Amino acid sequence: MSLNTEKESIESFCFSNHNPFMEEFNCRGKLSSMTIESVRPDPDQPAQQEEQRLFVAKLFYDNSGLLIQRQESRKTTFYHYNDDHLLEKEVEVRNDEQISRERIYQYSAGRLLTEIQDDEKISYHYSNKDILNFTTTWSSGIQETICSYGYDEYKNVILKEIRDPEGVLLRSCRLKRNMQGLISKETVINQDNMILEQTKYEYTAFHGENWLKRESYRIEEKQDPVIIEILYRNISLASSGVESAKNQSSNSEPPEDTIISLPDHFESKPSTTAMATVESIDDAKSDIEIQEEEVIPAENEVMFKNGRYKGSVNCSNIPDGQGEFWGRDGSRYSGTFSNGHLDGNGNLLHKNGSSYTGQFKNGLPHGEGECLWPNGSRYRGQFVQGEMHGIGSFTWSDGTRFTGLFEHNKSTDQGLLENAENPGEES
Repeated sequence: MSLNTEKESIESFCFSNHNPFMEEFNCRGKLSSMTIESVRPDPDQPAQQEEQRLFVAKLFYDNSGLLIQRQESRKTTFYHYNDDHLLEKEVEVRNDEQISRERIYQYSAGRLLTEIQDDEKISYHYSNKDILNFTTTWSSGIQETICSYGYDEYKNVILKEIRDPEGVLLRSCRLKRNMQGLISKETVINQDNMILEQTKYEYTAFHGENWLKRESYRIEEKQDPVIIEILYRNISLASSGVESAKNQSSNSEPPEDTIISLPDHFESKPSTTAMATVESIDDAKSDIEIQEEEVIPAENEVMFKNGRYKGSVNCSNIPDGQGEFWGRDGSRYSGTFSNGHLDGNGNLLHKNGSSYTGQFKNGLPHGEGECLWPNGSRYRGQFVQGEMHGIGSFTWSDGTRFTGLFEHNKSTDQGLLENAENPGEES
């Protein structure tokens, strides 16, 4: 986030409730762990962003859902709680095992009153409705800043203002939220009411109510938004029946590394048996050639060496528009063609019972679609050039399901793997 002043000082506010200035750590429901990765995309090479992920942090939770440890690249922070499950101590340890910071939290009637670290102290002040009104920061007994908060009708923070001890405004941060209560826009303003920074946030992948992927864009006047960061989150729910794909170790159908590939009998590559009969008539002329003497123009029916087509054709008697193709190997396609290619919406059925229904482009599944296999497994989600790539959900025949991000026919760490015995919520 852009406003770093006092950001760390309200971590307890985040981990016991909802801290709007640490939204990357906020989740609904009890977790067992969460891994966060970041990408700083190159605007000139957006396709390379998936290969540039950097580790940000991994968070671990106890059985009640309380954060107990946060690992970062150069340090680890441990969180200790009192009998009322309130955070009372935070210890930061460097990789050389030296304690770099300790912070103590003090409460009254269940409300956080002060944070103390060395000679620095932060005091919390509340309204009559137990809503955080403002905080004051002290250093060596001298008051430094006052930070006040404003809320919307749903008690979400939408304004943060930092002032000096005399009440002079130093900086403010204004937040806009979407229908889900997530921050959609952040504007940082200085004491002269000039915009220092504007950031737009888009959430492009979810599991239930929790986001898995967030894109950040810098906004400048009279310019198009520029993407500056992508955050990926892999979350594991605390329920024993819901685990992260990375940590899954059961005897379910996929291997332990949870690589999910299309089975050999229904590969989505152009050269495979399921697609070769129909996926590209131009690219397979040696096998699929129009038999001129067998053309029946009145019915727009064309015979090929490996099958029969019926439907719309162009002036060269090449499938173009709506039609059906019956392969001699028992496969069948019904849908849209474009100059001999599967292109548009359609349904492909293989002779062994495997099927794909959805969008095609240049002879390959591309866009939204669903694959079904004879053993009961299924995938529903995004395809890119014949591969499961993007957001989707794969369900095995035993009911185990992975929902999240796929890359080149493989699941990633960005998602949830739910066991059949305790499937959890639907995506």
